[in-house]
Amino acid sequence: MKRNRVLIFTEWFAPGFKAGGPITSVVNFVCQLKDNLDIFIFTTDTDLGDQIPYVGVRSDQWTKTDGFSVYYSSRSSLNRQKIQAMIREVNPDVVFLNSMYSLYFTIIPLLARQEGGRSYRIILSPRGMLRSSALSIKPMKKRIFLRVFHRENSNQFFLHFAELPELLKRLNSLLLMIRKSAIFVKCLA
Repeated sequence: MKRNRVLIFTEWFAPGFKAGGPITSVVNFVCQLKDNLDIFIFTTDTDLGDQIPYVGVRSDQWTKTDGFSVYYSSRSSLNRQKIQAMIREVNPDVVFLNSMYSLYFTIIPLLARQEGGRSYRIILSPRGMLRSSALSIKPMKKRIFLRVFHRENSNQFFLHFAELPELLKRLNSLLLMIRKSAIFVKCLA
């Protein structure tokens, strides 16, 4: 039986720790689902705020580890063409975006889907970026992004909220269409 292929875009991943919850969430997601899915993670080779790559991590190549694959991209080679190439190479059934407004880890993967006519599903994990306090920072830019995202993707994605209270609070205010079968991952940390 063919296993679904999931490509996760996340700016930071283990062994990083400075970004906190987003790293932990993806680690937990992978640990829970790696036996049932083929998981590929595209991330950077540095921790939050660092300029020096992780020690012992090979940059700009796939590394197979503990039942999943990770690509630690150097900042100098991070660009639109590389992200499009990763999507073509992995040929995912699902793309999981572990952020909301990141150019390389949200916007370019979304544009690649539109431009390439690809049929993969998208799971968007807003990481608290839909809270009113977060939306109040650069509100016009975010409002435009949400409207364009809704128009282009409203029937093709799922939203993932780590906490049920966050989901319930946001449902009435979201401009986005949310499908009933969103994925929830139990946090192990």
